[in-house]
This record gives sequence, structure tokens and C-alpha cells, in this order.
Amino acid sequence: MHSVKLGYEALVDVGIIVIAHFKNPAREYASKLLFDALTLKKRILIPTSTYLGAYIIMTKYLKNKEFFLLFNSILFW
Repeated sequence: MHSVKLGYEALVDVGIIVIAHFKNPAREYASKLLFDALTLKKRILIPTSTYLGAYIIMTKYLKNKEFFLLFNSILFW
């Protein structure tokens, strides 16, 4: 089977988004990675399903009400 190089430096998973929203030792690094991805400083792929997975983890399992309100205000804006 042939592989194709798309030129992305990284692929973001749910864990990186969740870590970036809670106080922990890795928060600074996760936030910088997401900032670089969203400002296109680095070619990093973030699938849409990653945002939805992070939403479920933070609202259902970790009970983060602030993220719930923020995400819903963006979603239904």
C-alpha cells in the first residue's frame, strides 16, 4: 500500500483540546500548539470530530459548565 505525505506537522486529538482548558502542567504547551494551529503558524490538522469529542468529555464527564456555555454560544450564534 502506498502512503501519501500531506505536509502536516501534527494531528490534534481530543486530549490536547481538553488539556488546554484545565489547570495542569501541560496546559501551556497544549494551548501553544492549538494557538499555532489556529493562527496557521504550523500546519496542524484538527478534525471537526475532535472538537465534538472534547465538548462531550468536558461537559459530560468533567462537568465544565464554562466550556458548555462558550461552545453553545458559538454553535447557536
